[in-house]
Amino acid sequence: MRMLYEFRRLINPHDITVPEIDTEAAELSAYLSAYQFFLKIRTALSNHHESLKHNPYAPKELVTMVKRECERAKKREQDMLDKQVLFRFNLSDSPMS
Repeated sequence: MRMLYEFRRLINPHDITVPEIDTEAAELSAYLSAYQFFLKIRTALSNHHESLKHNPYAPKELVTMVKRECERAKKREQDMLDKQVLFRFNLSDSPMS
């Protein structure tokens, strides 16, 4: 309790404000997080595909299926990059910049 009293003496209650959330930074953070997630998935699929290619007992159907999933993941990753570029481009065109 004493510490709260000391802080009250140091800081004027009118100087205390609620921090504002930067919505643009939060949105960009969400895009970056999703991109990292998609990159991780694609890397795992790519590694799995490579191991299946070198396994003589792996069914061709399975190798093809994993390869297709890897290509889809690469496309999702590229789409996420494109959205980030558009988001940054829109930020630089905004009147607040």
